Amino acid sequence: MLEKDFAAPESRAERLRSFVRRAVPYVVLAIGVFFLLLAVIGFISTLVKSQSLREAEGTIVAFDRNDENSWPTIEYTVDGQTYRIVSGYKSSEMHTGSSVTVLYPASDPAKGGMSSESFEAAIICAMFGSVATGISLMILRDRKKHRKWEEEKAAAVQYGDETPVEPRPAGCLAIIFSVHFYIGIASLVIAVLSLILKLAEPQKYSSFGPILFGALGVGFTGVGGLLRWIFRHFF
Repeated sequence: MLEKDFAAPESRAERLRSFVRRAVPYVVLAIGVFFLLLAVIGFISTLVKSQSLREAEGTIVAFDRNDENSWPTIEYTVDGQTYRIVSGYKSSEMHTGSSVTVLYPASDPAKGGMSSESFEAAIICAMFGSVATGISLMILRDRKKHRKWEEEKAAAVQYGDETPVEPRPAGCLAIIFSVHFYIGIASLVIAVLSLILKLAEPQKYSSFGPILFGALGVGFTGVGGLLRWIFRHFF
Protein backbone atom coordinates (compact mmCIF):
# COMPACT_ATOMS: atom_id res chain seq x y z
CA MET A 1 0.00 0.00 0.00
CA LEU A 2 2.81 2.38 0.93
CA GLU A 3 4.66 1.53 -2.28
CA LYS A 4 1.57 2.41 -4.27
CA ASP A 5 1.16 5.71 -2.42
CA PHE A 6 4.79 6.62 -3.03
CA ALA A 7 4.76 5.53 -6.67
CA ALA A 8 1.74 7.60 -7.66
CA PRO A 9 3.35 11.05 -7.14
CA GLU A 10 6.46 9.92 -9.03
CA SER A 11 4.27 8.74 -11.87
CA ARG A 12 2.44 12.06 -12.00
CA ALA A 13 5.72 13.98 -11.88
CA GLU A 14 7.11 11.86 -14.70
CA ARG A 15 4.00 12.44 -16.80
CA LEU A 16 4.33 16.17 -16.18
CA ARG A 17 7.99 16.16 -17.21
CA SER A 18 7.13 14.13 -20.29
CA PHE A 19 4.38 16.60 -21.23
CA VAL A 20 6.75 19.56 -20.80
CA ARG A 21 9.43 17.87 -22.93
CA ARG A 22 6.90 17.25 -25.68
CA ALA A 23 5.39 20.74 -25.49
CA VAL A 24 8.55 22.88 -25.32
CA PRO A 25 9.58 22.49 -29.01
CA TYR A 26 6.08 23.42 -30.15
CA VAL A 27 6.07 26.46 -27.86
CA VAL A 28 9.48 27.56 -29.18
CA LEU A 29 8.26 26.96 -32.75
CA ALA A 30 5.18 29.12 -32.13
CA ILE A 31 7.37 31.89 -30.65
CA GLY A 32 9.75 31.69 -33.61
CA VAL A 33 6.93 31.89 -36.15
CA PHE A 34 5.44 34.82 -34.21
CA PHE A 35 8.71 36.77 -34.40
CA LEU A 36 9.08 35.94 -38.09
CA LEU A 37 5.62 37.39 -38.68
CA LEU A 38 6.62 40.49 -36.71
CA ALA A 39 9.70 40.80 -38.91
CA VAL A 40 7.62 40.56 -42.10
CA ILE A 41 5.17 43.14 -40.75
CA GLY A 42 8.10 45.40 -39.80
CA PHE A 43 9.67 45.21 -43.24
CA ILE A 44 6.34 45.86 -44.97
CA SER A 45 5.64 48.74 -42.59
CA THR A 46 9.06 50.24 -43.33
CA LEU A 47 8.48 49.99 -47.05
CA VAL A 48 4.97 51.48 -46.87
CA LYS A 49 6.02 54.30 -44.56
CA SER A 50 9.01 55.19 -46.70
CA GLN A 51 6.68 55.74 -49.63
CA SER A 52 3.91 57.58 -47.80
CA LEU A 53 5.88 59.83 -45.43
CA ARG A 54 7.66 63.06 -46.17
CA GLU A 55 11.25 63.72 -45.25
CA ALA A 56 13.12 66.59 -43.67
CA GLU A 57 16.75 67.26 -42.89
CA GLY A 58 17.39 66.92 -39.17
CA THR A 59 20.32 67.63 -36.88
CA ILE A 60 21.41 65.77 -33.76
CA VAL A 61 21.44 68.46 -31.07
CA ALA A 62 21.99 66.32 -27.96
CA PHE A 63 21.85 62.87 -26.43
CA ASP A 64 19.36 62.01 -23.73
CA ARG A 65 22.08 61.37 -21.11
CA ASN A 66 24.78 63.66 -22.52
CA ASP A 67 26.43 60.48 -23.68
CA GLU A 68 26.86 59.58 -27.34
CA ASN A 69 26.07 55.94 -26.48
CA SER A 70 22.54 57.01 -25.51
CA TRP A 71 19.56 57.95 -27.72
CA PRO A 72 20.00 61.02 -29.93
CA THR A 73 17.75 64.08 -29.74
CA ILE A 74 17.02 65.30 -33.26
CA GLU A 75 15.79 68.72 -34.29
CA TYR A 76 14.15 69.36 -37.66
CA THR A 77 12.05 72.08 -39.29
CA VAL A 78 8.85 71.74 -41.32
CA ASP A 79 7.16 74.82 -42.83
CA GLY A 80 9.04 77.13 -40.46
CA GLN A 81 8.06 75.15 -37.36
CA THR A 82 10.88 73.45 -35.43
CA TYR A 83 10.32 70.03 -33.81
CA ARG A 84 12.38 67.85 -31.52
CA ILE A 85 12.24 64.07 -31.16
CA VAL A 86 14.26 61.44 -29.31
CA SER A 87 15.08 58.73 -31.81
CA GLY A 88 14.98 55.02 -30.95
CA TYR A 89 17.81 54.39 -33.39
CA LYS A 90 21.52 55.10 -33.00
CA SER A 91 24.81 54.17 -34.63
CA SER A 92 28.50 54.79 -34.09
CA GLU A 93 28.41 57.42 -36.86
CA MET A 94 25.99 59.63 -34.92
CA HIS A 95 27.49 62.61 -33.12
CA THR A 96 26.24 65.96 -31.92
CA GLY A 97 25.84 68.13 -35.01
CA SER A 98 25.45 65.21 -37.43
CA SER A 99 22.79 65.50 -40.12
CA VAL A 100 20.14 62.80 -40.42
CA THR A 101 17.00 62.26 -42.46
CA VAL A 102 13.71 62.42 -40.57
CA LEU A 103 10.48 60.97 -41.94
CA TYR A 104 7.17 62.44 -40.79
CA PRO A 105 3.46 62.23 -41.71
CA ALA A 106 2.18 65.29 -43.54
CA SER A 107 -0.84 65.52 -41.22
CA ASP A 108 1.30 65.60 -38.05
CA PRO A 109 4.93 66.70 -38.57
CA ALA A 110 5.64 66.37 -34.84
CA LYS A 111 5.49 62.57 -35.12
CA GLY A 112 8.77 62.24 -36.95
CA GLY A 113 11.21 59.38 -36.82
CA MET A 114 14.19 57.88 -38.54
CA SER A 115 13.63 55.38 -41.31
CA SER A 116 15.98 52.87 -39.68
CA GLU A 117 13.99 52.44 -36.44
CA SER A 118 11.34 49.95 -37.57
CA PHE A 119 13.87 48.32 -39.93
CA GLU A 120 16.25 47.63 -37.03
CA ALA A 121 13.46 46.07 -34.96
CA ALA A 122 12.46 43.89 -37.91
CA ILE A 123 16.05 42.64 -38.27
CA ILE A 124 16.17 41.60 -34.60
CA CYS A 125 12.81 39.81 -34.91
CA ALA A 126 13.96 38.04 -38.09
CA MET A 127 17.17 36.81 -36.46
CA PHE A 128 15.51 35.57 -33.28
CA GLY A 129 12.55 34.05 -35.12
CA SER A 130 14.69 32.16 -37.62
CA VAL A 131 16.93 30.66 -34.92
CA ALA A 132 14.01 29.66 -32.67
CA THR A 133 12.06 28.18 -35.59
CA GLY A 134 15.08 26.33 -36.96
CA ILE A 135 16.10 24.74 -33.66
CA SER A 136 12.55 23.68 -32.79
CA LEU A 137 12.08 22.11 -36.24
CA MET A 138 15.38 20.25 -35.84
CA ILE A 139 14.30 18.83 -32.47
CA LEU A 140 10.89 17.81 -33.85
CA ARG A 141 12.57 16.14 -36.83
CA ASP A 142 14.84 14.15 -34.50
CA ARG A 143 11.83 13.02 -32.51
CA LYS A 144 10.09 11.89 -35.68
CA LYS A 145 13.16 9.90 -36.72
CA HIS A 146 13.32 8.29 -33.27
CA ARG A 147 9.63 7.30 -33.37
CA LYS A 148 10.17 5.77 -36.81
CA TRP A 149 13.16 3.84 -35.45
CA GLU A 150 11.08 2.52 -32.54
CA GLU A 151 8.43 1.28 -34.98
CA GLU A 152 11.05 -0.40 -37.16
CA LYS A 153 12.69 -1.94 -34.09
CA ALA A 154 9.37 -3.34 -32.86
CA ALA A 155 8.69 -4.80 -36.30
CA ALA A 156 12.21 -6.31 -36.43
CA VAL A 157 11.76 -7.94 -33.03
CA GLN A 158 8.36 -9.29 -34.04
CA TYR A 159 9.60 -10.87 -37.27
CA GLY A 160 13.09 -11.79 -36.07
CA ASP A 161 14.88 -9.36 -38.39
CA GLU A 162 18.05 -7.44 -37.67
CA THR A 163 17.48 -4.53 -35.31
CA PRO A 164 18.00 -1.17 -37.09
CA VAL A 165 20.63 1.25 -35.83
CA GLU A 166 19.23 3.86 -33.46
CA PRO A 167 19.45 7.40 -34.91
CA ARG A 168 21.66 9.72 -32.92
CA PRO A 169 19.94 12.83 -31.54
CA ALA A 170 21.30 16.25 -32.33
CA GLY A 171 24.05 17.27 -29.92
CA CYS A 172 25.33 20.65 -28.82
CA LEU A 173 27.64 20.99 -31.82
CA ALA A 174 24.81 20.19 -34.24
CA ILE A 175 22.63 22.82 -32.57
CA ILE A 176 25.43 25.40 -32.76
CA PHE A 177 26.00 24.66 -36.45
CA SER A 178 22.26 24.87 -37.06
CA VAL A 179 22.10 28.24 -35.32
CA HIS A 180 24.84 29.49 -37.69
CA PHE A 181 22.93 28.09 -40.65
CA TYR A 182 19.59 29.67 -39.74
CA ILE A 183 21.21 33.01 -38.92
CA GLY A 184 22.62 32.86 -42.44
CA ILE A 185 19.18 32.17 -43.89
CA ALA A 186 17.75 35.12 -41.95
CA SER A 187 20.60 37.34 -43.16
CA LEU A 188 19.91 36.41 -46.78
CA VAL A 189 16.22 37.22 -46.34
CA ILE A 190 17.13 40.56 -44.74
CA ALA A 191 19.54 41.26 -47.61
CA VAL A 192 16.77 40.68 -50.16
CA LEU A 193 14.33 42.89 -48.24
CA SER A 194 17.01 45.57 -47.83
CA LEU A 195 17.59 45.48 -51.56
CA ILE A 196 13.85 45.92 -52.16
CA LEU A 197 13.86 48.99 -49.90
CA LYS A 198 16.94 50.32 -51.68
CA LEU A 199 15.35 49.90 -55.11
CA ALA A 200 12.07 51.46 -53.92
CA GLU A 201 13.70 54.47 -52.26
CA PRO A 202 17.31 54.77 -53.52
CA GLN A 203 17.82 58.18 -51.91
CA LYS A 204 16.80 57.08 -48.41
CA TYR A 205 18.62 53.74 -48.13
CA SER A 206 22.26 52.96 -48.80
CA SER A 207 23.71 49.89 -50.49
CA PHE A 208 25.55 48.95 -47.29
CA GLY A 209 22.64 46.94 -45.84
CA PRO A 210 22.12 44.54 -48.77
CA ILE A 211 25.87 44.03 -49.16
CA LEU A 212 26.51 43.47 -45.46
CA PHE A 213 23.62 41.07 -44.86
CA GLY A 214 24.25 39.31 -48.16
CA ALA A 215 27.87 38.64 -47.15
CA LEU A 216 26.81 37.53 -43.67
CA GLY A 217 24.12 35.29 -45.15
CA VAL A 218 26.48 33.58 -47.58
CA GLY A 219 29.14 33.14 -44.89
CA PHE A 220 26.91 31.85 -42.11
CA THR A 221 24.79 29.66 -44.39
CA GLY A 222 27.79 28.19 -46.19
CA VAL A 223 29.91 27.50 -43.11
CA GLY A 224 26.99 26.41 -40.92
CA GLY A 225 25.56 24.15 -43.62
CA LEU A 226 28.94 22.57 -44.38
CA LEU A 227 29.71 21.91 -40.72
CA ARG A 228 26.23 20.43 -40.18
CA TRP A 229 26.72 18.08 -43.13
CA ILE A 230 30.20 17.00 -41.94
CA PHE A 231 28.95 16.45 -38.38
CA ARG A 232 25.99 14.34 -39.50
CA HIS A 233 27.90 12.15 -41.93
CA PHE A 234 31.29 11.66 -40.26
CA PHE A 235 30.76 11.99 -36.50
